[in-house]
Amino acid sequence: MHKPTQRVIDILNFLETKPKGATQTEISNETSIPKSTLFPILKTLEENRFLMCEDNYYKIGIMMWCIGQNFSKSSAILEIIKEKMQEIVTEVNEICQLSILTGQYTTYIEKVNPKQPVQLISSVGKMIPAYATSLGKSLLSNLNYDELKNIYPNGLTALTENTITDIDVLYKQIEDIRKDGYSYEVEESMRDIICFAVPLKQKDKVKYAISVSIPKYRATKSKKEKIIKCLLQKKEEINEIINKFE
Repeated sequence: MHKPTQRVIDILNFLETKPKGATQTEISNETSIPKSTLFPILKTLEENRFLMCEDNYYKIGIMMWCIGQNFSKSSAILEIIKEKMQEIVTEVNEICQLSILTGQYTTYIEKVNPKQPVQLISSVGKMIPAYATSLGKSLLSNLNYDELKNIYPNGLTALTENTITDIDVLYKQIEDIRKDGYSYEVEESMRDIICFAVPLKQKDKVKYAISVSIPKYRATKSKKEKIIKCLLQKKEEINEIINKFE
């Protein structure tokens, strides 16, 4: 545990329960933070508008409200995306997943399972190198060549025999994603799995990506075409809605 950070959290958690505010002495007594240590923390939080002070009573400030508003917007956006993911699964009867880019990785934050006897085993919170997945490639599609190289300064490591390990080949695929509107991978992160994905943009920035994964033996030409068409359609619908959020 990082003690200075924990002290800030303790202060905010305590004041969240005190709508009328609390004095420095009350905060010190509740959090067990010495007054000499507490005062500069309170002043810094006040100067950055995370706290406000009126008549020596400290209260939650406007920046905490702003953060809460942003969280509410994000939650609303995720609910909208999940509804569209359910529509995708209903139409193509394959798993649909949602992810975000966290550093070098794509992180799965939501999934909707199909009614299939054989389906991909996946879990929310799982992280995979972005370059090896269709979701990750869609999330990387906003980057220029130098930005891409900066994310992977040590190169690309193969997860399977089909994983792209050449940064130039990866960037060529990213250029194709920007042109075609979708990404794909064939057994690059997992054997016997093919995946298609689309980037979701808010204010011209890729924020999320959604995908449909399918076992190789079910990946007929007509099935793949249906998945791509469905993803592109839902991408437009989602982008139109989420870009109404400020």
